[in-house]
Amino acid sequence: MDYLKKTSLWRFSKSDFLSLLPKSTFSVNIDLLRENQRFLLGGLNGAEKISYEPEGASRVPITTKPKGLMKKIRHLYQKVYKGFNITYFTEKLNEIEGIDISRETVRKHSRGHNLIDEMRHAPKHRSRRERMPMVGMTLQHDTSEHDWLEGRGPEIKLIASIDDANNEVP
Repeated sequence: MDYLKKTSLWRFSKSDFLSLLPKSTFSVNIDLLRENQRFLLGGLNGAEKISYEPEGASRVPITTKPKGLMKKIRHLYQKVYKGFNITYFTEKLNEIEGIDISRETVRKHSRGHNLIDEMRHAPKHRSRRERMPMVGMTLQHDTSEHDWLEGRGPEIKLIASIDDANNEVP
């Protein structure tokens, strides 16, 4: 109920609100309505948005870590565990330092304070080479050592050449 008191609610008149309830849940929800009548059904007709939080108040997420803890983690990463990757550093925080924190929280915090760089991607496995600008500058040769006569004659090798600039056979 504290959550209902603190968050924004839509207020309806009593008849409007009860008409929205399914009949099977009517008896269960009527007790809730009676208990919190002041917050759910009080005095306004139609829908008007109201807030029970003070002006300018900002909610802090429940997963927010204390600033002192995050400062200690930064210090450990910079001084004691310098050069560790984030996964290994987080394991050491859990095992040695006794700090139970997720890898993703450490990664986001470290990235936010420029302790680590963004992920580097591996270079492309293969990239195409630019062709030579003029005919005759580079010829590519290939030799095949296949048994072309299937043992019925001398060993023959096929040699092929191609110009790199225009893919023509010289």
